[in-house]
Amino acid sequence: MRLGIRAKLIGSYALLLVLSIAVNLVGMWADRRVDESNRHVIEQTLPLSALVHKARSELQEKGSKLRSFIITSDEAHAMHFYNTDAKMAETVDAARIAFADDSSNEYLDELASRNTEYNAVADDIMMIDRKSVV
Repeated sequence: MRLGIRAKLIGSYALLLVLSIAVNLVGMWADRRVDESNRHVIEQTLPLSALVHKARSELQEKGSKLRSFIITSDEAHAMHFYNTDAKMAETVDAARIAFADDSSNEYLDELASRNTEYNAVADDIMMIDRKSVV
């Protein structure tokens, strides 16, 4: 059976149309899978990253309030330092709940240990500053 030019052209266009539809469907399926994977990664890592950022911000805020207390000897800065320390402890506790593995808990233990040492040094500095003002 011999096909004419018209039948060959229509057949080739139909074949291209079917192939284009198939490629687009595969692309849409792959796009959905990538979107689901991306959403999963964001939902799993974003809260943890937010907790780490929050703890770092609170630590930096504590340092800022300690410096402000040293410069001004205003007790409001000291109270803000201790309030921020309490918030940081809550953030570390929330991170302990969110982080399930041992390496994360080791990091959080190290952070809590350093924070305790930092608070002891800050208390000594505040005590010296209070004595020098009087």
